[in-house]
Amino acid sequence: MSLTTQQTLTFTRYGEQTEDEYGFLVPGAQTSVETKGSLQPFRLGKTSTVTPEGVKPQDLRIYYTKTLLNSSDVDNQIPADTTTIGGEEFVVFDNGDWTTNLSTLKHYKVVLVRKEPS
Repeated sequence: MSLTTQQTLTFTRYGEQTEDEYGFLVPGAQTSVETKGSLQPFRLGKTSTVTPEGVKPQDLRIYYTKTLLNSSDVDNQIPADTTTIGGEEFVVFDNGDWTTNLSTLKHYKVVLVRKEPS
């Protein structure tokens, strides 16, 4: 990862959600995860046509980092890690594990999606 300019991003990570006595979900404990990596736009030719429904390529970023970031875990009811880039909130949509390729450039390729304002 030393071949690219490193940018520090801080992600918010939530623990497993629980239900209160009324059946409502209560968010898990919140922690901060500081990462360093290369933040890139999502403009990869034909790859840009394979985006989540309703998401434009300009709403996506690719982040190459040595830190494992979590997408949402529906089975355990854990929301995805989130971060703020340029005043806008982004959520981890997917991550690719490139740490097993026997290279000195072991890393994770993370797809970040801009979150719609609520």
